[in-house]
Amino acid sequence: MERTRIDFATFLGIIAGFGLIGYTIYISGHLSNYLNAPSLMIVLGGTLAATMINYPFHIVFPVLIVASRTLFQTDFNYMKILHEFEDLAQIIRVKGPVEIDKISGSYGDKFMARALKLVADDMKEEALKEILARNILALQERHHVGQEVMRSMGKWSPAFGMLGTVVGLIGLMSRMSDPTTIGPQMAIALVTTFYGLILSNLIFLPLSGKLKHMTEMEVLKNQMIMEGAIALKYRISPSDMVERMKAYIPSDSQLKNIRTGRSIVADDHYEAEESYESSNTTPWKTR
Repeated sequence: MERTRIDFATFLGIIAGFGLIGYTIYISGHLSNYLNAPSLMIVLGGTLAATMINYPFHIVFPVLIVASRTLFQTDFNYMKILHEFEDLAQIIRVKGPVEIDKISGSYGDKFMARALKLVADDMKEEALKEILARNILALQERHHVGQEVMRSMGKWSPAFGMLGTVVGLIGLMSRMSDPTTIGPQMAIALVTTFYGLILSNLIFLPLSGKLKHMTEMEVLKNQMIMEGAIALKYRISPSDMVERMKAYIPSDSQLKNIRTGRSIVADDHYEAEESYESSNTTPWKTR
């Protein structure tokens, strides 16, 4: 249902950002003026220290690891989910919920396995919706913590950049007796602010936004699965179920599907439905 690949947009953004800034500094002919280890230590060290003070360590450390996942992108196969629910609709019609219970554990997606298990247990609609909605909310809350940590680091790094500049200015004022050192010392003091702005606007805040986007895509996928589970619960017709679930497919996925010539509704579904309608069995119920 999903495929992980390298997110070239993140790589290109970081390379382009640092590359353009670095090239601008290089052509100015004063690259060494922008390299100052103490300034970088003040910004990075102060930002990490403030983060660990504000958040428990068991939250901060995993977030730094999760941030590395922004270098990769997970593509959810919405069309595969849609077709799998079409197959499940046929299975539950022919063999009943018991068969759904048997195959629910075969899905790698934990949320889908959970949803199918609830359908097989003949859970009431209200309880089914509440349980799945709570799972989605819990996912959002867990991911929100990571986004908040990165946003906080993006907020604090410029502040520590300003702090480093103040420290540099204090040292500058103490050496005002030598006018020739004022210019170089002022440049070093301002480098700290430069580092804070770079880290905030090119690393921390963009990564926070990328984490938010990744969460939105996963939530959308889970909402689609929840809609399909409710349709299975009420034996809604496959065509109606498809239309309900299609609402959760991102427009770019639908466009890609059309370009490759694939039908959103499988042809074998129509054949199965026509065969079913020609029989004398009980028709599908609709809500």
